[in-house]
Amino acid sequence: MIEARFVAQNKPVIAGNRVSVAAIRDFANAGYSAAKIVKEYLDITVRDVEAVLSYLSESVAA
Repeated sequence: MIEARFVAQNKPVIAGNRVSVAAIRDFANAGYSAAKIVKEYLDITVRDVEAVLSYLSESVAA
C-alpha cells in the first residue's frame, strides 16, 4: 500500500519499507513482471507491486 507520508528523498515509497515507487516503475518499464520485481526486493509483495502500478496508472490518467 502506498502512503504519501512515507517518503524517501521526497519520493513516495511503499508503506513499511523504503522501496521507492520510482524503482518499481523502472523495473516494470524494463519489462520485469511483478514476481520478478519481488525477487529483487524481498521486503515487498506482488500486491505491493500491483498497488504501485495502479497508483502510477491513476497518476498518469489524472
